[in-house]
Amino acid sequence: MNNDVYYLWEEFASTGSFGPPHNGYFVNGAAPGMVTLGPYLTKEVTIVLGWYFPDRDFLVLHVGNFYDHLFKSSAEAAGKRGGDVVLRHNQLRDVFVDICHKANLGMRIEAGSALTPDLSRSRFVDALVNNWIGGSSAAFDVTVTSPLTPVSLQESSVTAGTAALLAEQRKHQANDPKCDTLGWKCIPLAVESYGNWGFEARQAFSHLASRLSFGIGHQKSKLLVDIYGRLNVTLVRCNARALLSRACNLF
Repeated sequence: MNNDVYYLWEEFASTGSFGPPHNGYFVNGAAPGMVTLGPYLTKEVTIVLGWYFPDRDFLVLHVGNFYDHLFKSSAEAAGKRGGDVVLRHNQLRDVFVDICHKANLGMRIEAGSALTPDLSRSRFVDALVNNWIGGSSAAFDVTVTSPLTPVSLQESSVTAGTAALLAEQRKHQANDPKCDTLGWKCIPLAVESYGNWGFEARQAFSHLASRLSFGIGHQKSKLLVDIYGRLNVTLVRCNARALLSRACNLF
């Protein structure tokens, strides 16, 4: 093995395995799981890896025990990262669900699981709303993305909303075939970490504001401001909680 994370990654990416021990370093671990498939069926399995890598070289500069300032172990690193992301996602979903309930829309949460043999254990819908525009069922999927990722950074600096647009495209690629099979309309609710919502999310919020306006008699523009206010305050709070969970006293 090697103490350079880039070396490890390149080796694994090219060969699918790690080499023999090097300089006394070993890699030990397992990723157990069970998937049962019927004949001619396929299943996508997602594996999230998190590690504690305190000593590494970065751009030829030896950083040293960088992560010691942030995490005590790999379990803490993986737990905080995953916990923050899941909490933010679920709280945004819950606010959206509450708004839909106030608009008298029938819905199911976490739809798409075990509906047909080929979709067994496949949850790809955060909120399935009945009687959406044109009487169709709308499958909403919340996703938070960052405009600072290498994929979108350059274009995001020129065109606002690029990261959200790319996130919408990824959701359609992943969910459209399943939704088409079930007769649902896939609507990604993509938002950038700084609060910029994607085009399809803005369309959905506008429709919700219209339904709320018709139901309670308030101005649509005011209700639309309230919708964005609730969602973005939730987003900011979750971002702040994530930052505070990583805070450390370096002085």
